[in-house]
Amino acid sequence: MTTLQRMTAQEFDEQKHKLRGMSTQNNELARLVLVDGLTHTKAAEVLGMLPQNVSGAMNRIKALLEDMPADYVFLQAWMPKKKAAEIRAYLKEEEAKRQAKNKSNINK
Repeated sequence: MTTLQRMTAQEFDEQKHKLRGMSTQNNELARLVLVDGLTHTKAAEVLGMLPQNVSGAMNRIKALLEDMPADYVFLQAWMPKKKAAEIRAYLKEEEAKRQAKNKSNINK
């Protein structure tokens, strides 16, 4: 998963429908972090959340905004260079399949 960059309020509003299944608090969190640029710690303070809960919620928010399938998980790990190349090739193929599927669903 790529790291989501800050968004304008308009960009956020255009993508907000992807967060409709999340709580009001998590929607507010997404706006505070992605639009207003607050750190996870500051957003947690504003919303009365624990910082570790903010991190988990933001991972779910980013996955939804990036149209990741529900069964995908974010993984970051050290590994041998050869294995990393194999995994990158696999991920590239999977991303192409996912994008093709998304395009075919849009055209319906």
